[in-house]
Amino acid sequence: MNTLILHILNGVAIVATAVVFGTDVFFTLVGKKAAAKSQDASIAV
Repeated sequence: MNTLILHILNGVAIVATAVVFGTDVFFTLVGKKAAAKSQDASIAV
């Protein structure tokens, strides 16, 4: 039974790492270019 819990936690850790890495890669490719092209007035509220 303990190995089942460890497998589940391992899967959750892999998915969480993939989400964080995917977010970082997306911002690197898309977010920085969009932020560079936008004006300061449109970013600040």
